[in-house]
Amino acid sequence: MTAIEQYLVDTARAARHRVPPPPPPGQGDLAALRSLRTRRRFRAVTDGRPATGPGAGRYGWLRLWRQARQQLHRPAPPPPLTGRPAAPTSPETPWTPWPP
Repeated sequence: MTAIEQYLVDTARAARHRVPPPPPPGQGDLAALRSLRTRRRFRAVTDGRPATGPGAGRYGWLRLWRQARQQLHRPAPPPPLTGRPAAPTSPETPWTPWPP
């Protein structure tokens, strides 16, 4: 069952019991990421390490996102060659369609 399906089931159940519906999925994602970042920086300071790193700064997260996206979305390899040979490159050899 997907998160959306579970949310719809929970919403219908809440309406039947006349209680407030649950929050939609993904509503607190940014807050969770921010709290993880804050916790990581706090742990770095309490461990005696600098709280900066590749994700620190105003646009550090954007740089990390772009790097991850480049790693995940590499161009697809070319399709395998099948069936028909390439045309000859030398002008002396006449080209004939394949199969003859």
